[in-house]
Amino acid sequence: MLNSLEPNRKPPSWLQWLGNDTTRAVSSENDEAPIGCHYFYDEDECVWEVTAFAGSTEIVGGPLDGTQFTPKISVNVRAIANLFDAQPEIRWQTAANPQPSAYISVEGLARGRVVWLRVLKDCPDEFGPGRLLHASNGHVETLWQ
Repeated sequence: MLNSLEPNRKPPSWLQWLGNDTTRAVSSENDEAPIGCHYFYDEDECVWEVTAFAGSTEIVGGPLDGTQFTPKISVNVRAIANLFDAQPEIRWQTAANPQPSAYISVEGLARGRVVWLRVLKDCPDEFGPGRLLHASNGHVETLWQ
């Protein structure tokens, strides 16, 4: 899932490549949760902001109805660093306002463009759950493709 703040805007091909390779470098527990990727071009700073995250799972029905949980994720930091033209700056940021989640921050040139890539620990609320777990039968429904 690679999307923009502008729903009808298609990402440039180099960005699609970066998003796909980033999501392959992020795996969830048991590789089951979908990985989302959001992008935005900041015209003032002339930087592409790319954010990856694992989709949360929401329980539907039963006593825990509406409860959401985020899977544990593993990030191949070397694979992400290799997506950049030269060694990027890599940082770990603990949860701080306004960002709701801790994240890995990777900044540098990717395909000749300035990119700030973040891999979040948790899924941002505005994206909703990536999966539903139906309490009545244990069926897991994936919402993100």
